[in-house]
Amino acid sequence: KSFGCVVLDEGHHCPATHFRKIVQHFPARFRFAITATPERSDHLEKFMYAVCGRPIETVTTKDLFTEGYLSRPTVVPVHTAFRMPEYERTGEGVRPRVQWHKVAKAISLNGERNQIISNLLQQLIYKGGVGGESLTLVLSDRKEHLKAIYESLPAFVQKQTRISTGDLKVAERNENLQLVREGKIRILFATQLGDEGLDIPA
Repeated sequence: KSFGCVVLDEGHHCPATHFRKIVQHFPARFRFAITATPERSDHLEKFMYAVCGRPIETVTTKDLFTEGYLSRPTVVPVHTAFRMPEYERTGEGVRPRVQWHKVAKAISLNGERNQIISNLLQQLIYKGGVGGESLTLVLSDRKEHLKAIYESLPAFVQKQTRISTGDLKVAERNENLQLVREGKIRILFATQLGDEGLDIPA
């Protein structure tokens, strides 16, 4: 009862029941939620606003570029031959209703596509040289996807690679990040754990 102000980092998690219950246990006069991603894919941000109020200040991506906190990425598209015939248009021009979870699973388990990713990672390793300082971050929301790519890498590349998912203990995840910071890992695979609050040189 002695806290007059509560600040919630990664505030977009506030709609989760356990987060919301914890915050509501503090009868603070002021509640602030800080987040870089207020819009949620499930559209439950209204619960965050109900607990912490509407936005009072916004820092745009343009602001971050101007102040030097972000670097503009170079996007290089890599085209594959992946297709799902059942979702292509019929002769009448009608496209069946897409079930995105099935598409995502099929993409993540597509051997040809994963091999292309594996080859690109190997090229980066060869280009930088073994033991180089550059880091490659590989993100996917599916653990089986990361595992499939990892298993397609040669043994010497696997030795310079770590996978960080929710299955790992906090100590193990911290160890992986420390190895990255020390330059002992060239490739880091991560699920949503890599989406937020990941402060590593890349």
